[in-house]
Amino acid sequence: MKQAVDEVERQLIMLASQRCKTTYEMASALQVNQSTIVRKIQKYRVYPTGSKQKKLMKNTK
Repeated sequence: MKQAVDEVERQLIMLASQRCKTTYEMASALQVNQSTIVRKIQKYRVYPTGSKQKKLMKNTK
């Protein structure tokens, strides 16, 4: 059951990251605290489209 919940969470975070530019926008869209979004991003390694971390990840490839 936990794996199913994790997968749904990951998909929601990924979708929000594609549609939103900031973690604040993602939090608003998903109706959770911004700190929750930050923790989930770290857990699933998913970054919002406008994030510095995502840009850094692209430059290291």
